[in-house]
Amino acid sequence: MSRALLLLALLASGCSLSGPSNADIEAARSPEADGVIVNRTSASFIPYAMDESNAALFDPASEFTVSDQDLIVASGDARALGITGYEPGETVIVYLFRVRGDVATYAGFQRIDGAEFERDNAVITVRRF
Repeated sequence: MSRALLLLALLASGCSLSGPSNADIEAARSPEADGVIVNRTSASFIPYAMDESNAALFDPASEFTVSDQDLIVASGDARALGITGYEPGETVIVYLFRVRGDVATYAGFQRIDGAEFERDNAVITVRRF
């Protein structure tokens, strides 16, 4: 009974249990961006995406203060994503920083095969850190 009440409360509040719809993902696309990033985790994060050769030179900070220029992807949201140095078919590395208040903490990275990225219509889905 309590699970049913929780589910009903979530639905009534407008929260999505599965994240953004396909329409939301398409609406997030931008002509200036290389793709879309989808957050299917329970936490907000900041992504830094780049091709594999740039990632080899990137040294992520353990934490930093969030600024207005940072792309924050809220739980259940989809946002346009620029990928530094990306050329179609290249492997993509996305560094993820979990956001808590005004501090972002390094949470890990995802490696996305270029062919897989193209096959998925340039959508990267984050399901866990």
